[in-house]
Amino acid sequence: MVNFLRELAGALRLTRRRTPSAAAFWELDALRGVAIVMMVTYHLLFDLDRLIPFTAAIDHPFLDIYHPFWDLFQKATAYTFVTLAGVSSAVAYHSAAGRTRPPAQRRARQYKRGLIVFCWGMVLTLITWLVFRGGAYIQFGILHMIGLGLIVCAPLLGNRWLVLATGALCGGAGVWLSRQTWDGWLAEFGFWLGFQPTGYAALDYVPFLFYFGLFLLGSFLGILRYQGRTPPPVRSPVAQVAPVRWLQTLGQHSLAVYLIHQPVLLAVLLLLSLAVVLL
Repeated sequence: MVNFLRELAGALRLTRRRTPSAAAFWELDALRGVAIVMMVTYHLLFDLDRLIPFTAAIDHPFLDIYHPFWDLFQKATAYTFVTLAGVSSAVAYHSAAGRTRPPAQRRARQYKRGLIVFCWGMVLTLITWLVFRGGAYIQFGILHMIGLGLIVCAPLLGNRWLVLATGALCGGAGVWLSRQTWDGWLAEFGFWLGFQPTGYAALDYVPFLFYFGLFLLGSFLGILRYQGRTPPPVRSPVAQVAPVRWLQTLGQHSLAVYLIHQPVLLAVLLLLSLAVVLL
């Protein structure tokens, strides 16, 4: 038991050792970096709109967090993160480097990675529950969804058509659930699947069924694109351009950036707020 806890504590690291199966396809890291930039942009606007008092004087419809554009922007960010997580799961399982390991070992690595991400999601649940006194805290957010998705998809990755069919079924079920109103025990115990209670509010809510459909769509596309592939020995000239390299760096550390960006944003904005008041 002690050894298990020690291994789990060691596994809860913010960055992982980069392996050829997951690291050398630069375009995936760059796209994940784009999603990081989108996420930070949205959360900066959220903080300005809802949490930082000195911005109350800024009155412009486009800067309203409830503007339709920002609602679409937030959804596009979540869709991008989840789909890329699915692609990466397929790369780790099906690329040339990944297939050097037996399937059981590939699945075990996926289970471990999923557990790491899900545990970080639970850390955010605890922190937001303490900060917001059990109010609109994160009960099942994007880290919970991706972590559980990595675990559930592992047995499916050996068959791309099973991945596609399961993804279509889950995505369709998720869309149907989102159009219904739920109360009672289904809403109480199944909210994380998509049985969203009436008037439900949370800082981050990513219902599993719909987003798992997106995750598996990414896995299917990843199998089609990267199955048996070896990263090219020479990177594309596009990958050498400075902004693209910066995006790759962000993408390689997406979990760490996700966990620390909000405290950093809030600290900077609060300092600016204090400076405005004092001056």
